[in-house]
Amino acid sequence: MSSVNKLLPHYTYEDWVLWEGKWELIDGIPYAMSPSPMPRHQRIAAELRYEFTSALKEKNAPHVSLMIR
Repeated sequence: MSSVNKLLPHYTYEDWVLWEGKWELIDGIPYAMSPSPMPRHQRIAAELRYEFTSALKEKNAPHVSLMIR
């Protein structure tokens, strides 16, 4: 067993069911989960995407891929 495995706590399903909040348990390691987007936020994002795409098609503009660095 590596020294990293000795330092990381290992949780079980029985531990997980007692926790409050949104957590995901992967291979015994807990990860705090972000809240899901609200329906209003998703609707606005979809409408913006539609408007931007329509404007680009109307102007015959090439599609641009944004790179996240």
